[in-house]
This record gives sequence, C-alpha cells and structure tokens, in this order.
Amino acid sequence: MVANMASLIFTTHPEVVIDPLVPVERWRLSDAGLARMRQFAESPAVAKVTSVWASTEAKAIEAAGILAAHFAKAGQGFR
Repeated sequence: MVANMASLIFTTHPEVVIDPLVPVERWRLSDAGLARMRQFAESPAVAKVTSVWASTEAKAIEAAGILAAHFAKAGQGFR
C-alpha cells in the first residue's frame, strides 16, 4: 500500500420522506435518515474525510451538510 494514498467514500442517502406530490429531487431525509447520517458522521469510516461533495438533490445536500458540520465541529479541516 502506498503511504498517503487517497481514498474515496461514496455514500447514498438513507431513508427519505416519500411524497408523491413532491418531485424526487426535493425529497428530504426522514427522522430515521437524519439519525443514520449523524451516526455515520461519528463512525471511524469517515474519520479522515477531507472533502464533502453532494448532488443538488435536497436529501443529498442534507446528508452532506451533516457530515460537513460534524467535521467542522471536530476542528477537522476540509474543503
């Protein structure tokens, strides 16, 4: 293994609030989905994350925001 080798973690958003009257790209994370993302943000799997990217979908932005807020709170520099 090469030292300092970059890695990529791709996540999908967890549970969402499904509303047939709302376009899919505007669906938001459910309470369970928010809880799972907060738990994921605390996990060792993402301890060395330095960048967070998201699509323009509401649920993806919410998920990325949870990760980014966690890293900022922990004083971890990221882009």
